[in-house]
Order: sequence, then C-alpha cells, then structure tokens
Amino acid sequence: DTNTCHYLTASIGISHFPKDSKISSELIRYADIAMYSVKTAGKNGIKFFEKELETEMMRISNIESLAQKYISEESFTFAYQPQYCAKTKKLRGFETLLRIREEDRNIVSTQELISVAEKSDIIFRIDEYVLRKALEEFKPNIQKYSDIILSVNVSAKHISKKGFPLAVE
Repeated sequence: DTNTCHYLTASIGISHFPKDSKISSELIRYADIAMYSVKTAGKNGIKFFEKELETEMMRISNIESLAQKYISEESFTFAYQPQYCAKTKKLRGFETLLRIREEDRNIVSTQELISVAEKSDIIFRIDEYVLRKALEEFKPNIQKYSDIILSVNVSAKHISKKGFPLAVE
C-alpha cells in the first residue's frame, strides 16, 4: 500500500574517545550502557556516557540477579505491617511487605526492587510468589483473625496483564 506510513525512532548511546576510554571495546560497552539508559528512560533519545551510568547499570543488574536467585530458591521474606482503622483504632489487617537482602546483609528497598523487576518483567514471577507465599504463611492465623484483611501489593503492570485474575484464584 502506497499510503502506509512507517515511523522510526532511535535510542542512541555515545561514548567519547579519548575522554571515556582509549580502548575500543570499552568505548563500545560505554556507548551500549548509555543507549540502555535511553531505552530505560522511555526510548527515542540520545545519551552521552557518564561514569555514574555504569554504576547504575551494575546496581540494576545486581538487583535483577538477586531477585532471580530469591525466586528460584524461594527465599524472599515478609514483614507484616499492622493496619489500624483511623476511626475505631482497631486492628483491621496486615500489609505484606516483601524483603530481600544483598550479600552484605543490607535490605534492598522495595521501591528499588519493584522498579528493576518491572523493567525486566520478573515482576510477574515475584507477584505470583508473594501472593502464594503470603497466603500460605497467613493461613494458620485465619481462625484467630477471622475479620482481618491481608493486603498484598501487586504491580500495576501485572494487574493490567491479560489473565491476571486467574493468577489470584
């Protein structure tokens, strides 16, 4: 069809010789890191390499690897934060909070974990794991807290995915 229009976009990463490096393989890697940063920020742009980008990409890669490990080993832990009714001051339920620790035993912030997981699509596996495990852990308390609500945060990306309600059943 001659009336068909095609639109192209580009994500471009740039590294400078000799400022960033004098080694061609490093220059290519740095340009790739800058390009990945453009794609992460929404695509269709240009980014010059900065050393901080490499540190950020390494951090993202480490968190993604750690999350994959926690999923395969089923080693996430949860904290259950009490929720109270503002009017009656009575306990209304618990919010399930996901926790993972880095090798140095520091807790990875949930916000950082979810941000990385949503970009790499492992969020679906994390959400399904959290739903399943939180319910398993809370099950013994159902008789004790029959009128209590258990809240589990689920990614908006997962909720909008076709078939999500079936994952909850």
